[in-house]
Amino acid sequence: MNPAYRPMLATLVDQPFDDKAWVFETKWDGFRLITEKRRQTVTLWSRNGIDVTTRYAVLLPALRKIEGSCVIDGELCALDANGRSRFQLLQNALNKKATLLYVVFDALFVGGKDIREKPLLERKKILKALLPRDPLLHYSEHVAEFGNRAFAATKKPIRRGRRLLAPVDLVLGAFLTSNAGSR
Repeated sequence: MNPAYRPMLATLVDQPFDDKAWVFETKWDGFRLITEKRRQTVTLWSRNGIDVTTRYAVLLPALRKIEGSCVIDGELCALDANGRSRFQLLQNALNKKATLLYVVFDALFVGGKDIREKPLLERKKILKALLPRDPLLHYSEHVAEFGNRAFAATKKPIRRGRRLLAPVDLVLGAFLTSNAGSR
């Protein structure tokens, strides 16, 4: 994996907070996955740079629907019968029937251009426009500034079409909106 694709990590804090310089996203219980798409060739990378394309090939048709070339960052999740992401299910997803969902939250490169220097909210806007409608793909919504509100919302399931998604209980990722922060 190209070292430039290394994912940013969330900042761990003891309690939620409100701050205009931060955005807040739900933390999903899954496997960090970087997608590199060049024309119709898609490569899937673990956060440690291991090629996992063959292992998660079920995602390839959905990701090939993305127009052009890009590198995007997200979390591959397996959902239980209640729509809650469960890492244990993901570990067995290849052996058993599991509902997979690739929750995508950042765009690093688009059209061959490095966009990592753009503000996070601008990259998220670009990412949202890139993603095709597909039941395997889900754009990770965010809340700007109001971390306390976002934290409270993690207690409620997210509606996606007819399906309710329930992320990890009471866990929230926080990210600086400027480039000085980390994902």
